[in-house]
Amino acid sequence: MRWDKSRHFDANDIYDFEHARAALPYYQYFFTEGSLKHMLSMKPYELSKKYNCIVENDIEKINKVLQKMAS
Repeated sequence: MRWDKSRHFDANDIYDFEHARAALPYYQYFFTEGSLKHMLSMKPYELSKKYNCIVENDIEKINKVLQKMAS
């Protein structure tokens, strides 16, 4: 969060960070809002790539992933 100077910190962000911390190392997919997806994908750390977890916020893409998983 400190790298993105334009982002305003909100107290609820702590919960988002905790959810990401718990999900990325253990799950193949993590569905969240756009701002958290951006933070997890941005350089220099690219945490989504580091943990090989697909982070998505687009509802259409999420629906396609869920349909594929269900079939």
